[in-house]
Amino acid sequence: MTLPQATGTKLLIGRENIVDGAVNAIRSPGTGGVFLIGDSGFGKSVTSRMVAKILQRDMSVVSVHATSSLAKVPFGVLAAFLTDLPIDEANSPASILRTLWTNLEQSHRLRSHPLLLVVDDADHLDEGSARVIAELVSAGWAKVLITARHQPGPPHDLARLWYEGISERFELPPLNRDQVNQMCQGALGGPVAASSSDILWRASQGNPMLVQVLLDESCESESLVLQHGVWLFAGSLPRGAALRDTMRRRFLRLSEAEREALQLVALAEPVAHEAVVAISGAAAVAALVEHQLIRITDDDERVLRLWTPLYGEAIRIMVSVPRSLVLRAQLQTELTEEPATAEGALRRVSWALDCGLAVPDRLLIRTATLASQRFDNDLARRAAAQIAGSEHQPRAQVIIARAHYNCGEYTAAAALLEPVFATGSDVENLCIGSLLWGSTRLALAHPASALLTDADRVRLAGKRAAVAHPEKSTQILQETEDASALLELMALSAQGNFSALGDKLLALEQAPAAQLRTPETEVFILVTRAEWLCARGLPLQARIQLEQAIGLSHGESEQVFFFAEFIGLRLVLSLLEAGDWKGVDAALERFVADSGVGLIPFGGGFYVARCFLLLRQQRHAQALASVLAGVEPLRNNDPQQLFQLATAMAFYAAAALGQLDSAPELLADFESAQQGGPMLTRWYADAFVAAGKEHCSKDGTGLAELHGLADRLSTEATKAVELQALFLCLSLNDRSRLSRFRAVAAGCEGPWAAALLAYGQALDDGGAADFIRAAETLRAVGMTPLAAECFGTAVQMSRRDGDAPKTAWAQTGLDACIAELGYSEGWTPNAADVEKILTPRERTITSLALEGLTDRQIAERLHSSVRTVEGHLYRSYAKLGIGGRSELGFVPRLHS
Repeated sequence: MTLPQATGTKLLIGRENIVDGAVNAIRSPGTGGVFLIGDSGFGKSVTSRMVAKILQRDMSVVSVHATSSLAKVPFGVLAAFLTDLPIDEANSPASILRTLWTNLEQSHRLRSHPLLLVVDDADHLDEGSARVIAELVSAGWAKVLITARHQPGPPHDLARLWYEGISERFELPPLNRDQVNQMCQGALGGPVAASSSDILWRASQGNPMLVQVLLDESCESESLVLQHGVWLFAGSLPRGAALRDTMRRRFLRLSEAEREALQLVALAEPVAHEAVVAISGAAAVAALVEHQLIRITDDDERVLRLWTPLYGEAIRIMVSVPRSLVLRAQLQTELTEEPATAEGALRRVSWALDCGLAVPDRLLIRTATLASQRFDNDLARRAAAQIAGSEHQPRAQVIIARAHYNCGEYTAAAALLEPVFATGSDVENLCIGSLLWGSTRLALAHPASALLTDADRVRLAGKRAAVAHPEKSTQILQETEDASALLELMALSAQGNFSALGDKLLALEQAPAAQLRTPETEVFILVTRAEWLCARGLPLQARIQLEQAIGLSHGESEQVFFFAEFIGLRLVLSLLEAGDWKGVDAALERFVADSGVGLIPFGGGFYVARCFLLLRQQRHAQALASVLAGVEPLRNNDPQQLFQLATAMAFYAAAALGQLDSAPELLADFESAQQGGPMLTRWYADAFVAAGKEHCSKDGTGLAELHGLADRLSTEATKAVELQALFLCLSLNDRSRLSRFRAVAAGCEGPWAAALLAYGQALDDGGAADFIRAAETLRAVGMTPLAAECFGTAVQMSRRDGDAPKTAWAQTGLDACIAELGYSEGWTPNAADVEKILTPRERTITSLALEGLTDRQIAERLHSSVRTVEGHLYRSYAKLGIGGRSELGFVPRLHS
């Protein structure tokens, strides 16, 4: 597959401001030139060409390109302009300068256009050329545009132009996450899932050239695919093999000691600085650092790593097996300890396997487990396949099953796990694989009751093993009881049986052998308790449980379950329930930073959380854009069963925005999805779908579904989802459940529930002060559209009451909301929005007011009170963005 766009254009992304700044600086009378400084691959040359192209209209542009081969040739880069220089004047700076200028003047219109000399890769300039170019600038005969790397940087004579203030310097930074996504979209010609471009951003460290290399390799290997109009990773991340030719050229320019040191780091990273220095010498290591091929970490351990991990595969390919064995033997004499980090351990075993060496089963099991947990699926399968002992084969199957799970291959994972649980004879692997087996069942939409059957099977296996091994019976029974209990917790969560889930959690807390549990068991219990608390509307208490779980989850684990991602989802849910939007943003940023290639299977959850946040802030258009980027990754790989929630929210957002063409397709995606995973997220999905249906049909069908769901949730004591369902009713202008809405909001924790409570109190015959209070609390949690409505209602009420201070206060708040929302001055909704904005009762009353009836006449006709009619009219004025009754005639189709 080929990419449609020219490389130069792609590399200019993120450089627009630098181009503008450089152009303006060169045009400035007081500036002699511009330096563009950046690391290799950062687009210095392309940026300089764009600057020169803009300036060539009013300057005479001359370009020279310094190279390493000319670096030791005196005036080598200027040789083409010095052909007329007499031999006996070759050492005269004045003669050289005069000859250079004469040739430039004759060939480049210098009498009518000032000279711009573009010097590319100036760090390769010889001293003589650098001195002459600097003199041209100092004399005012020319301006320069110079590109150079940070190390070693331009020669001293040129650098002096910047030190003395004659020239300006622009640093080319790495591309940020959004710029890499923009670059990928430009290269691929369509939307790119941000989780996929994030992987490229992290792997390339924002280097545009490396992004391009990875894109090319990903397309050629078809690991990056187009699915439903969105580009995303469907396979493993490319390892940078396409850099082989580039790295070979750089490798050949190194000394023998530098090559040896580079190979050692590539084969063993992270590797102790002292070990490589002892083998290859300090000078070789320092040179590699200067060439930006390796780096030294700033921590106390001082280890060496490649400048970017992408260099690793390209370098390792160049090392033969005999040479690799020699280097390994040399390094082992300098290393007295096993690698301290999981990354180091994985690399060391992978190196041994590359050399064809035998690795003990114990080390293979550890390596395969770590690799599966770190989403290095190829290494996990490779190491597990090398496990020789027959007694370890069930463990190998469990580990390979995790690798399949990482890839979204749930059927393949189940095929490996089912025999382990069917026989029930291997207690150790039953316990180690139990959570993964339960998750696999849910991913395949197996009934939750099957997990309860599995829990009984594990208990029975434990009892048999305890009889067979009485010396270890206490430990065996404890471990199998814990594994069974966790499967039961998972099943009760999937069933939505939160009453039984609470009882089970309490029983586990009071169990006499609780202190004997493994950290993994305790983590799962804490996280499940947090989920239970969130469901009850107590996210702040849930957060405490999750912080304890995070504290216990560090360190290696024999379990093949995805604990970090399991905790992360519940943490974001608790923050969303609380209305802690800054906490949500921080948690999502940590997730992206820590996940690495784990973004391929788990990145879809990022968009679900972001969409949920935006919907709670009533930013439907942004929510739809966010979640649509997550639907496709989840369609391929849905390890936490979030596809239904994603499509439900997408359908709701599209319906709320009136996008009735795309909404049915999203609803069909929701309805065709398998139902698995926690019932809590499925209830949220049901609520959003019901609300979306009401937006589409406006016939009360969706509202009836929301009412039924809210009633069921009230019996389950799941206030969090009930509050969401009741708020969706209010957003559809249905206030029939207002009293229940207030009661549920009062029983929930956090700023979001507090804001909804204030809103409910204001709606329940509140005055201007109540609406101002509601507006301020709503605006504080980012619900600006609803805050604007409340401020508008307060303006009308306070104006009616003659309360000028409250009117001014409310008007100030309303103006701030309008400015924040980007509405134009005098904003009013369009005609198509009227039916959606006003409730049926409000439409009836405003239509009667438009006919000229007084408030009392309307009250008599509708058998209502004058105060009630006034309240409906004030709220209608605020919703319609008008000042009062006299402006009703300007609202199109109000009485239709």
